[in-house]
Amino acid sequence: MKKGIRILPVLLILLVAVPAYSLTLLSEDFTGQTINPSGLEIDLISPETTDDNLGIWIDFSRWVIATDGSNDYAQHITITDETSLLYYGIDVTSLSLSGASFTFEFDYIAENRQPERVILAGMDYGVHQLEPYPPWYSDADVASWPYTSDGIPFVDLAGATRLSIATDWTHVTITGVIPDDYDVIVVAFAFGGTSQYMRAVDNVNLSVSPVPEPATMLLLGFGLVGLWGARKKFKK
Repeated sequence: MKKGIRILPVLLILLVAVPAYSLTLLSEDFTGQTINPSGLEIDLISPETTDDNLGIWIDFSRWVIATDGSNDYAQHITITDETSLLYYGIDVTSLSLSGASFTFEFDYIAENRQPERVILAGMDYGVHQLEPYPPWYSDADVASWPYTSDGIPFVDLAGATRLSIATDWTHVTITGVIPDDYDVIVVAFAFGGTSQYMRAVDNVNLSVSPVPEPATMLLLGFGLVGLWGARKKFKK
C-alpha cells in the first residue's frame, strides 16, 4: 500500500511535466514558390470556400521570388516609394489554439527604411476579409468593408516596435501566446521603398504548441496508472 501511495506524486509530476507537442503551421524558404500578383483577397465573409485563397502567397504585384546564387527569397520591388503587403493565410479550423504558445521566425533585409509592419493576425469565417492593400493602418481601412475587419493582430511590429533598418540578412524570433481560437492565421509583411534598395524576406517559420486538453491528460494519467498496475502484477 505504501508503494502505491508513493507512486501517486510521481504520476502527478509526470502529468504536469509532459510537454505540449510542437506543430509547424508554416515553413517557407520560397524555393520553387510563387507569389500571386493579381490582388486576391482572403475572403472569409462569403460561404464559398473557393475564394478563401488560403495556403498561397498574395500581394499587389510588388513582390517577386528572387534568387541569389542557390537561395530563393521574397523581394519587394517598386520603382516609386510604395508599400505593399505580402501575406499568407493558414487554415487552423481543426485546431484549438487558444492559449497555445507560438514561435514566429524569419530573416529580412531592409536597406533604405524600416519595414512598415509585420503582423500575425487571427481571422474568422463570417467576420473577416483581407485585401492586398496594406491593412490595419486606420479605421478607414476597416470601414471599407461594412461589418468586417482585416483580422485581429496578436503580433504587430509597427510604430515603436518596427523592425530596424538591416543592410544584411537579419534573423528575427518572436514568441508569445495565441489569445483566442481562430479559423485562419495570417502571416503578413508590409515593406516599402524604391527599387534601388533591397527589401526581402526569407525562411519564414511559424510553429505552435497547443495546450493539451484535459481529456488527453486524463487518458495519459490512466495510461500511466495502468502501466504501474501491470508492472506490479508482473512482479507478483
